[in-house]
Amino acid sequence: MKTIFKTGMAAIALVLAGGISSCSDDNGNGNGGSQDISNPNTGETPVTAEEQKDYIEQTAKQMTEVFKPEDQAEFVDFCRDFAEEFGEFGTGESNRPYNYMVKGINDLGRSAKSINLMGMTRAIQELSYSFGDVSGIYEPDFREDTWVRTGDSKNVEFRFKVKGVNCSLVAEPNGGDWSMSGTGYEEDDDYPYDEHPVKVTVTVPRNITISLTKGSTRLAYGTVDTKYDQKGKTAYADIDMTVANINVSAKADMTNSRVKAEASARIGGTELFSVSGQLNGHDLCDIDKISECVEINDEYDEEDSEFWKKGLHSLFSDGTATANIMRRMFISGKCDNITSLARTFALWYDVEEDKSFAQEKLNYLNSHIKSQFYLGGSKEPTGDIIWSLYRESEDCGYEPYYYWYPEPVMKFSDGTTYRFTEYFNEGNFGSTMQSIVSLVELYQAFFGI
Repeated sequence: MKTIFKTGMAAIALVLAGGISSCSDDNGNGNGGSQDISNPNTGETPVTAEEQKDYIEQTAKQMTEVFKPEDQAEFVDFCRDFAEEFGEFGTGESNRPYNYMVKGINDLGRSAKSINLMGMTRAIQELSYSFGDVSGIYEPDFREDTWVRTGDSKNVEFRFKVKGVNCSLVAEPNGGDWSMSGTGYEEDDDYPYDEHPVKVTVTVPRNITISLTKGSTRLAYGTVDTKYDQKGKTAYADIDMTVANINVSAKADMTNSRVKAEASARIGGTELFSVSGQLNGHDLCDIDKISECVEINDEYDEEDSEFWKKGLHSLFSDGTATANIMRRMFISGKCDNITSLARTFALWYDVEEDKSFAQEKLNYLNSHIKSQFYLGGSKEPTGDIIWSLYRESEDCGYEPYYYWYPEPVMKFSDGTTYRFTEYFNEGNFGSTMQSIVSLVELYQAFFGI
């Protein structure tokens, strides 16, 4: 007989072994609330618009001096070569754990290249995804383009070659287990393939050590510690991971009404940046409710209103987010109606060719997303981060087509605006909404959806 977990419970439980990239305030009471978003930095405070712009340029320069792409080059090249070699391996739902192993390494490489802290920690969780599903030694079968089990091990070990060099990805369990239960279905092998409800219990290691090596070089190493209380509807995770020369420290705290997140990245003794955030909502740690939302997302297209009314995003109400760059520039913001905002971004293609429609949607974004930045030790906002339309063109051989996209810009005290990407990576610091989206993605990663 074939077992089918229609609630998605198996995937949910297994991915909890990997944790998410976030950290919590230990005093969180689980009833929503907001973060303290006052500027924690000290030091000089630029006053004029010219001084402010120069200060940001100097901050970006300092960040560039600390984060040198050549320091991550070997790791980024490895991830690129791995993707070329194994990107199509193990495709299909039946090979989902292997897909996540491949996806995790690919995402880790892209995140390291762009200094995407949230992306790095989510990828770390993806790397440990397959552990709870199966243990043993796995190697590539190039005839079938898939991973096959070739030996026994208490760990999950992937062994392979990249550019002729022996490599391995090992996930090792430690520190006991925790478990969760849910309802699944068994399907008969014979027609008419009737289904019968069954109770499914999945056990997950409390701690997993992850190591990625190429030859004698250890490219990534760290630990992921998790705990989930199904009855109490709470979850916790703690991550410490070093990727190339970047150390990521992160923790997580989740209740049924809020998800708190905080993480930081260091190179040597220098804190490159830190990020934090909080999502408020309902049923956020209720496996049964989450599973219902997942089924809705699978059943409906994103253009259908049911996708947003009853799908995963319907669990969230509002959120706050902060970023601190080199402890010189602090960004804080908040947004309400996360479901509506997420839908606006997802369906932007409906308005991207019409500037007036795009502007109307842009005005909606700016009315529901408020973000400010502080420079130096300023206790009052230096300026705002707002959304502006950015035009791109595509020449199809006849006449160019123009597309209008929203992008974050910094608005200074003299009224001038600068594109955020002129200074920093937009994916990490560009906007409150991007940070909120990252938190939602991390939440999804935690529950394997």
